Amino acid sequence: MSVQPLRVGVIGAGTVGREVVRAFLERSPRLSPADGTPLVLTAVAEKFTERAIAGGIPAELLTDAPAHLVASDEVDIIVETMGGAEPAHTLVAAALAAGKSVVTAN
Repeated sequence: MSVQPLRVGVIGAGTVGREVVRAFLERSPRLSPADGTPLVLTAVAEKFTERAIAGGIPAELLTDAPAHLVASDEVDIIVETMGGAEPAHTLVAAALAAGKSVVTAN
């Protein structure tokens, strides 16, 4: 029986988010939960996509639509690193309402 990976979407790729993404890209096997379920970075939502690309985030992971990332059936876990009250609160609430797990740096 193979274990289905947990698909992770990160919202915000600034100072904190960029390092979270880097950890996924460089050390994802070491980030797995104790039960061994693999974590796979599926998407990164960032308003300033060109800056994120310049910071080393692969363009194919990027979107400038965080609400679409939250609504995506391709994402199981949302990691919110955008900071501030809004739209972070609304996006986290939407993710929870959709049954997704959420990790927030806020």
